[in-house]
Amino acid sequence: MHGDIMKKVIKVKYRNIFKYEDHQEVIKFDEKGYLEESGNHKIISFMTDKLIRIEIKANEIILYNGNSILRLISGRDVLNQYQTDYGEISLRTRLIYYEIGNTIKIKYELYDGPNLISQVYMMLSYMILEN
Repeated sequence: MHGDIMKKVIKVKYRNIFKYEDHQEVIKFDEKGYLEESGNHKIISFMTDKLIRIEIKANEIILYNGNSILRLISGRDVLNQYQTDYGEISLRTRLIYYEIGNTIKIKYELYDGPNLISQVYMMLSYMILEN
């Protein structure tokens, strides 16, 4: 990030819904975290059992979950080498929709080769606690 970086303490409300063929999984976190902003670049991070970090740029979103990283780029599929507890796997991501404001909404799809594994709906809202 370039320029002046403002790091603020925030309260994060994070919801992730993974829709699979026959079931869905919901992940929820309400944690204290950090917001870093510089121009049109925003980073939100918080700790669970590992560091969760969402980096938002002009046309790219990068999701960090511990050592695992997924890149989402507007208008194109991205091949990711995703780190799991069982080793590294290739996952293709397709960004379907995103809305960035005080509430961040992201919808993307995960593919293993040509096969759709999951549709993911992520919603994250935050409130600044202090400067």
